[in-house]
Amino acid sequence: MIRWHFSALVGAATCAIAAPSIAQDFSPRIIDGTAASSVDWPYMTALVKRGASAYDGQFCGGSYIGDRYILTAAHCVEGQTTQDFEVIVGINNLNHEETEGVRLTPQQIYIHPAYSNLANDIAIIELPRVLAADEATPVTIADSNTRSNTPDGTDMTVAGWGSTTPEYGNHTTSAELLEVTVPMVD
Repeated sequence: MIRWHFSALVGAATCAIAAPSIAQDFSPRIIDGTAASSVDWPYMTALVKRGASAYDGQFCGGSYIGDRYILTAAHCVEGQTTQDFEVIVGINNLNHEETEGVRLTPQQIYIHPAYSNLANDIAIIELPRVLAADEATPVTIADSNTRSNTPDGTDMTVAGWGSTTPEYGNHTTSAELLEVTVPMVD
C-alpha cells in the first residue's frame, strides 16, 4: 500500500463521490434499497477477497473512474496488499461473476495521505492494465460546478452490496446490487 500525493487524480476523483457524501453517521448498509439496474451502474466494482467467489468474498465496493483506476474508500483497503484481494469491474449480481464484469488483481493501492478514522476516506486502486471500452464503462465524474451547485439535502442515489439489515448483529447481504435514495450531506 502506498500513501502518495497525487492531488490532481485524487482531487478529480473526490468529485466522483457525488452520491455518497460523507455523513456524520457513517453506515455500510443499504436499508430499504431496491434492485439496481446494471445499465445504471456499469462502473460498479466489487472488492473481493483473493480466490473467493464474488458473493462470499465481497467486502467493499468502488467505482471504475477510467483508464486503470478504481475509486474506493480508504477504510476498505487500509492494511491490505495487492495480493489480498481482487476487483470485479462492472458486476451487478455477485452470483453471476462468470458472465458479468472483469476480475483483476490490483497493481497498486494509493490511500489519501491525510486519511484518519474516516476523514479523507478515499483511495485509488490501480489496475494492471487499461480496460477496453467493451469491458467497462467509467463513471462520469462530477465537475466542481456541479458540486458547488448541488445543495445539501438534494436527493442522491447510492448503491452497494452492503448489509441490508438495520442492526449490526444481524448481518444480511444481497447478491444483487441494491440502490437507495439519501439526502446529500456536506
